[in-house]
Amino acid sequence: MAAEKPKRSGKKQPSRKISLKVCHTIFEHSPDAIYIHDLKGKILQANRTASGIMGYSLEEFQKMRITDIARPNASAKMPERIKEVLKKGSLIFESNHIKRGGGIFPVEVNARSIDYHGKPAVMAIIRDITQRRLVEKLLLESENKFRTLTENSMVGAYLIQNRLFKYSNPRLGEIFGYGSGELTDKKGPQDLVSPEDWPLVSENLRKRLAGEIKSENYEFKGIKKNGEVIFVEVYGATTDYGGKPAIIGTLIDRTERKKAEEEIRGLNLKLEQRVQERTLELQMKIAEHKKRKRRCMNNFPSSKPTPPR
Repeated sequence: MAAEKPKRSGKKQPSRKISLKVCHTIFEHSPDAIYIHDLKGKILQANRTASGIMGYSLEEFQKMRITDIARPNASAKMPERIKEVLKKGSLIFESNHIKRGGGIFPVEVNARSIDYHGKPAVMAIIRDITQRRLVEKLLLESENKFRTLTENSMVGAYLIQNRLFKYSNPRLGEIFGYGSGELTDKKGPQDLVSPEDWPLVSENLRKRLAGEIKSENYEFKGIKKNGEVIFVEVYGATTDYGGKPAIIGTLIDRTERKKAEEEIRGLNLKLEQRVQERTLELQMKIAEHKKRKRRCMNNFPSSKPTPPR
């Protein structure tokens, strides 16, 4: 007897319909523009966000090609990019799109190969990066201003992360006797601090990175490349660099000032010593003068008045 075939349930499987409904909802309500186009660049479908951003109706999009909304230089790269998407499965790149009316704006394109009604196609998620480009421009301008300021500064400037100098200006190298490129990513603060003062510096670095203090101003003895000891003053504060905590600060060579202070201190000490010596000499002379005066008074014959007769 032949085995009976299992009876199929008369109930419809809802999972595929639910999945399609979810995908359609995501497609229509995505904050990014989404296009589906064939391998020749003909737009097969676009979402409402694309229509709102670009100024074309959904019906108009279906009569257009991707090259109609991309600048000529980007359009020329389209065939190569489609090949790369098919080969790798996905591709992310930046381009420039043109709105109805001629407005050009920068975009980030996240393209992925898909199956669209049984045929290979490309789904492109388009994100407007105008604000990102503006922020990048402002950051670049700010960085250039900072670099111009620090590169020509008369004080040393530095940025420390993971116990290494991630940035050091020319003046910092001059103070410690290092040439261009000998400090950044190669040396750390421990290489420029005298062993006796390293515990102090290390603890101050720890406190700032731990958030116990925001900034610190103090002095310590440094070690130049040739081993010479110098006196320096630093002002450092915490910052964020590459998404990680770091310390940024300035450093001033106080060696000449320290030498001048030591000389002044030595001169003051000698002056005080000389004053004390001179005072003692005067006191001794005064005492000797008093002794002589008393001796003279004792040796001088006294004259008593003659009583009247």
